[in-house]
Amino acid sequence: MIGGQFPQWTGAAIARRRSGGTVNAVYRLGEDKAVRLPLTRGGADDVPTEREWLSRLVPLLPTRIPELLGAGEPARCPRG
Repeated sequence: MIGGQFPQWTGAAIARRRSGGTVNAVYRLGEDKAVRLPLTRGGADDVPTEREWLSRLVPLLPTRIPELLGAGEPARCPRG
């Protein structure tokens, strides 16, 4: 999935991180990136709203917010 939509990160190590949330799975991609994948339909439906509002709120927040580097589309996982 990473290579198909974000070829610049093909070959980067990926590892799932523990998360207390139930809506998203969080993965570490390489040394300095995080990937968040919705686990539920409701979580996936929230993504466009989150992206829109985050871009509006970033200039108003007193702390640094991680930069959105890409937004992928659902992909079929190969079964092997």
